[in-house]
Amino acid sequence: VALRGGRPAMQRGDVEAAQEKVGMLALADALANGLTASAKVAEDFKTLYPDVHDAMTSLSSPTADLKSKVLALPGKSHLVNMSVMANMSVHDLLHPQAFNRHDGNMCPDDEELHQGLCYKTCKALTNSTFPIRTTAWSCCREQPCSFFNTMFVGTFLPCSGYDVAGASEGQGCPHTPGSCMPNEEFSLGVCYKKCAI
Repeated sequence: VALRGGRPAMQRGDVEAAQEKVGMLALADALANGLTASAKVAEDFKTLYPDVHDAMTSLSSPTADLKSKVLALPGKSHLVNMSVMANMSVHDLLHPQAFNRHDGNMCPDDEELHQGLCYKTCKALTNSTFPIRTTAWSCCREQPCSFFNTMFVGTFLPCSGYDVAGASEGQGCPHTPGSCMPNEEFSLGVCYKKCAI
């Protein structure tokens, strides 16, 4: 060991060993801090979980109520024949229920386009006596439409009376133009893969 100024000089091997030890101590300190932080997060989660659970329950309650109302809508079929779906060809999936794609109607064949939404046809709703849609809740006998040749539904509640979609879309609320494929279901303006699949 060489002496410099009255103290031993560090050799190259001693410096590297010291650096390695400092690095290991820094790593151990970082791990300890990480474990402490993880324990704090876990403790905070245990404390906050009941509040978060209560909040999520209160937020999901209206959704559950709405879901039960939607499931009770007439014309909805929730049974899916899995063997039929599995054996469908690509053509069958891409051409749902053989709707006429060239008639200028962007809605399924049992619906008509009015003010940007697809509604069950007035012709079907009124047994052909008032075939012209004038509003979401009224149908007209012949042109020109007026108060005197128009049939109004008794209620102006959304998604009821004449303000409904066709049977092909479950007779729920009117929807944006388009039609779902056979392995899909319509919900809130969008086609989704059927949950039963």
